[in-house]
Amino acid sequence: MEENEMILFIILGIMTLIGIVGFSMVRVAFGFLRSFLGIATILGIIMIVCIAL
Repeated sequence: MEENEMILFIILGIMTLIGIVGFSMVRVAFGFLRSFLGIATILGIIMIVCIAL
């Protein structure tokens, strides 16, 4: 009985770890995407202003 609980606890721990790592990776990816889109938008505005001038 104790062995099964130990195995279950280890599996739960590994799954939790994978979940945390996956979540943080998704957050980092979204952060990069957001900053990239922000930079692209700023560059686009600068280009439009330069063309207008």
